[in-house]
Amino acid sequence: MFELGYSNNMVVNYGKILEHGLLWLKEGSDAYTCRSIDAILGLVERYRGEAEKQGLSEIAQTLTRVPAYGAQTFLQASQCVRILNFALWLEGNYHNTLGCFDQYIYPYYKADTMGASPDGRRQGEPFGANYSISLFTRPDGPFSIIRSMTKPDLRKVMNGGPLTLEFHESMFNTPEATYQVGQFVKEFIRLGGHQLQLCVINTERMLDAQAHPEKYPLLIVRIWGWSAYFVELDRSFQDHVIARQEYSL
Repeated sequence: MFELGYSNNMVVNYGKILEHGLLWLKEGSDAYTCRSIDAILGLVERYRGEAEKQGLSEIAQTLTRVPAYGAQTFLQASQCVRILNFALWLEGNYHNTLGCFDQYIYPYYKADTMGASPDGRRQGEPFGANYSISLFTRPDGPFSIIRSMTKPDLRKVMNGGPLTLEFHESMFNTPEATYQVGQFVKEFIRLGGHQLQLCVINTERMLDAQAHPEKYPLLIVRIWGWSAYFVELDRSFQDHVIARQEYSL
């Protein structure tokens, strides 16, 4: 089958459609895009009706939600991606890719399948980034974190266990504050830490960027192993960065 059709590098914006749905995308789109969306939703409705006839109630219920509206569960997200990919195949676009599949599908998987963890994270809540504490833990400052996170022997851990911490931007505005950050890094190394990823954030600015994305087209944030323009991230990733503890020394 993959020898058919024509070559292209087409990638659907799966993240946005998973978050908002095709009806959201249809708003403000040109006539051709609207016709394409209507065709996909018509196909899905026929698929849903057939599932209902065969007694496949879970599939039928899932298709009532996606891809017309944003996904809320891992099953809905997976079904949505499958439908969008198949729609490209129907157009002869057999050489399309799934893009960064893990980045946009994994939050739904985690929320559905992983229970509570010993660090205080409840079921359904997101995990911290990399080798980091739970998003909802409130420790006694950044020094207590590095003292705890350097206790395990990380010499045999691939990539050294990158610890990610977010510092308020004021920690880099003066020579004195920058010196404090430098001493903090030295203490991390002295304690046996391997890799420390420091991110500069301002929670109030990110909240404003969620409300007024047009004002912050160049705002870049670190996710874990990659960085991105904040306003182009899915809401789940934006909320993840905002939920992280904002430290100062």
